[in-house]
Amino acid sequence: MSEVAGPEPAKLIRWESQVEIQQMVAGWRFDYVTTKAEALGLRRDAEFGDIIPNHIEDDMTAA
Repeated sequence: MSEVAGPEPAKLIRWESQVEIQQMVAGWRFDYVTTKAEALGLRRDAEFGDIIPNHIEDDMTAA
């Protein structure tokens, strides 16, 4: 997040282990096949850092 939004927002994060969250994420699949979505014109983010500006943009247009 610091690379995209700067150091200030990152200071607001408290890193705490949460068993419920770990269990939820452990159930996620990571072997996605996106052929159909890509054929429909959708594209995935190139890297995780691309997600943050997209969320910021969505929040700004929703406000």
